[in-house]
Amino acid sequence: MSDDGMLRNAEQIERGSPGLWAICVAAHPTMTEEAIAASMLVSGRYMNVTTARAIRQEFSLVPDLTTKNETSALILLGERPDKTTWDRVRSCFPNPRKPNPAYGKGGQ
Repeated sequence: MSDDGMLRNAEQIERGSPGLWAICVAAHPTMTEEAIAASMLVSGRYMNVTTARAIRQEFSLVPDLTTKNETSALILLGERPDKTTWDRVRSCFPNPRKPNPAYGKGGQ
């Protein structure tokens, strides 16, 4: 995801919950990558894959309780993100993007 895309995501969350700067991700402790991809509300052509541990080295990762989707989670950024924040987010996803196995199948 580009800096602009991540910023749009963070701004949308902040509009719904003023003062909360976060980006939405899909995560689940017991589901496979394929199952998580299939559960996503919006499925892009590619997905960035990492572990909760990698994210938690830089940020807090919490369930998104505003949705019924059990794989929706938030990376809490703390404040309005800048270039340094995006560099930290990208560092949590060190592996190349993977083709999304659910792409074109409609998601949930």
